[in-house]
Amino acid sequence: MNKVLVLLDDGLLSLRINRLLGGKGIDFEIRKSPIRSEEVKVYSLLVVHSSYKITDLAGFLENIIVSKVVPVIFISMNPHAGCVPRLNQKPGFVFVDESKLDVELPLAIQIQIKQRLETERLLSENRKLKLKADKEKILFSCKQKLIEQGMTEPEAHKYVLKRAMDAKVTKYDIAAKILQEIQ
Repeated sequence: MNKVLVLLDDGLLSLRINRLLGGKGIDFEIRKSPIRSEEVKVYSLLVVHSSYKITDLAGFLENIIVSKVVPVIFISMNPHAGCVPRLNQKPGFVFVDESKLDVELPLAIQIQIKQRLETERLLSENRKLKLKADKEKILFSCKQKLIEQGMTEPEAHKYVLKRAMDAKVTKYDIAAKILQEIQ
């Protein structure tokens, strides 16, 4: 899901962004009403205009960026306005000059969505690798215990594989079971 949430309180800009993003085939929603930071999680990207009326806009944006909920694109005429200088150095924050909106906004959205998808892919891959490493660690511990009981490494390996085949489970599952039996 690559839905973009646009927060602004400017009618003309709302029409402009609607035309701009609609023409690029970007799935988006424009809101003027206040939003809580936990509501933002269902979106892939947050686009906020400086006209958006919320108490402590800088704190709201900083909270979203620091907690890495979603990337933020901030639109304003003034690159030195309020929170921009402080947030501009943070990953997940992009400033778009309103005078260059037609060119920069669609590109910034595409880049941020691609980056988010790549980050999610890498996080998923990292979780899989960590899980595999944890399983290998259990298998290694099991073999170590079997070696301490007098088996050689090849014998311990064959023993684990045979028990796994007999029980019709993975070698990692049987290794965990063998460790429980030994202790």
